Amino acid sequence: MKANKESSSQSTIRKKKNPRFLRQDAINLKNLKMVWRKPRGIHSKIRMSIKGHRPMVRIGYRNAVEIRDTHNGMKIIHIKNQKDMEKAAKDNLIIISSTLGFKKKKIIMEKAKELGIKILNIKHPDEYIEKNKKKMHKKESQKTVLPEQKKNVAHKEHEVRELSEQEAEEKKAEEKRKVLEKAR
Repeated sequence: MKANKESSSQSTIRKKKNPRFLRQDAINLKNLKMVWRKPRGIHSKIRMSIKGHRPMVRIGYRNAVEIRDTHNGMKIIHIKNQKDMEKAAKDNLIIISSTLGFKKKKIIMEKAKELGIKILNIKHPDEYIEKNKKKMHKKESQKTVLPEQKKNVAHKEHEVRELSEQEAEEKKAEEKRKVLEKAR
């Protein structure tokens, strides 16, 4: 009987719908961001919690411990490396760190697919992998072309230098002729 009561009490716990906490005057002033900052003014109506003004952040708005860091009742795990995947179970959801490179993300996504774990911050992992593979192939093809282009550019610069040396010799010869003609 007790087990039924406990399970029913857990199913009734839901996340609270909290008000949108905004910085004082964030709507009126364009240069203020729409993020929470504690009001510190002497006459601030929000700080004094006067009725009819915005609510201030308080500890009472916090959710129950059982449902904190959850999404639809499933625990969220932040993955920063491959070892973190060992902690993840089938009933968990994962968020892959944005600081990871494509190769590590690819390995983590494949492992999540094997275990049947949902990834929250990447909607379609298969499409994401294919899209980034194409980008990688493009970069690799550009890298293979670059050394050849560098050789061509270096060769052309060498030719230009030779031409400029020849032109310099011709200019010197012309100047000598002019000097000799003036002297006559």
